[in-house]
Amino acid sequence: MTMRVAIKLTALTLLSATPAFAADEPATPEPVTTASQPEDTSVTEALADPVAVVKAPERITPDESLQRHQAIPAQLALFQRSSEVVPLLANETAFYGLFIQERSGFPQGGTLLLHDQGQHGQWPVPTGMLREQLPDLGWATLAIELPDPPPAPLPPTSLYLDASSTNKDSAASGAGDTPAATAEAADNASSAHDNNPNNNQNTNPNDQKKDDSTTTTTLATTDAKVAIPPEPNTFDPTLAREPPLPQLTPLPALKTDANPSAVTAIEGQQASAYEQAQQQHRQQVVERIRQGIQYLKSRGQLNLVVIASGSSASWASQWLNEVSRINADGKAERGLALILIDARESSATKIPLPQQLLQLAVPVFDVITDANQLSATQLRQRAGLMRHNKRAHYQQFFLSGPIALADEHNALTRRIRGWLKSNAAGTRLSQR
Repeated sequence: MTMRVAIKLTALTLLSATPAFAADEPATPEPVTTASQPEDTSVTEALADPVAVVKAPERITPDESLQRHQAIPAQLALFQRSSEVVPLLANETAFYGLFIQERSGFPQGGTLLLHDQGQHGQWPVPTGMLREQLPDLGWATLAIELPDPPPAPLPPTSLYLDASSTNKDSAASGAGDTPAATAEAADNASSAHDNNPNNNQNTNPNDQKKDDSTTTTTLATTDAKVAIPPEPNTFDPTLAREPPLPQLTPLPALKTDANPSAVTAIEGQQASAYEQAQQQHRQQVVERIRQGIQYLKSRGQLNLVVIASGSSASWASQWLNEVSRINADGKAERGLALILIDARESSATKIPLPQQLLQLAVPVFDVITDANQLSATQLRQRAGLMRHNKRAHYQQFFLSGPIALADEHNALTRRIRGWLKSNAAGTRLSQR
């Protein structure tokens, strides 16, 4: 009895508690609008117009030459060497040079260092190495910044004719066909249609079996002892279950082929623009060399040597041909010399390097290292041309083996120091 009463009391308690749980459920909050805050419609407009959301980024081509040269003053500033950077100006274009005064106490002169294409004045070998080591041997150094030559123009792109003109040409060619050619084309089309297995997909396989059995019976009754072999060099696409190859269609005509005069005009414009860019590059490089020499003279350096690496040899030779003078004895006046390190042609010069060296009367030291990019034949021809024309002031030297960067007594520096002492050493003028 007591158990039944307990069960009834538990049931009544659960029934009375059910509405209480329902009442405790939170009601759905109503949206609250604030009149003071305006509704933001930018997101809605952006979603409505997807083109406005995704915009093509601006295409910017980095100037590698400018970035390469601008990094050198920043790198020297990290080592408290900003005093070596000197501002220069050539044809209203600002550039910089890296100057180090001689540190030996016995000044011999000044050297103008010209780096190779794609390098800078602090390039480890050979420009940066000589710039750091020659001041300990009595030579002040100035490495100037040289611009890269303009890139060669690309050939004109082939442009296709419009589809309308291509259709007109095909229609005109089809209108002039003869009836015999038309009939032959129709026969070829019908044979291709018969050989296509896709055209026989709806045929009854029972009919095909009947045809095969009939053919076999006919051959057997005609001659049961003779077997008929298949004809050689025959191909039946239906047996191989492979579709025939599609017929080749001619490519659309090129606009450049249709109008050669337009191509000639484009090439002429590109050649003219490229020649103008090369002319500006030549003037700019020669003027920078002239300003570098002028700066060395302003620092009291009257005995000057130009050290050119790689393609800058052409620019150094061109400038020396313009400024060098011949005395009464037929020799060049003292105070100028040229050192070449792995010299080669520049793409922007008109006169070949051997011809420029042949016209020079100043002492020339042509150093060839393992990093040289010319062949042995080209180097031998350059030296032979100078010997053939009795240029005794020219000397070519082959330097083999690695070059130590940190040692001022490395092979390259020792050879240059010895040649300078014998051919271009200066004397210190007394100050009055």
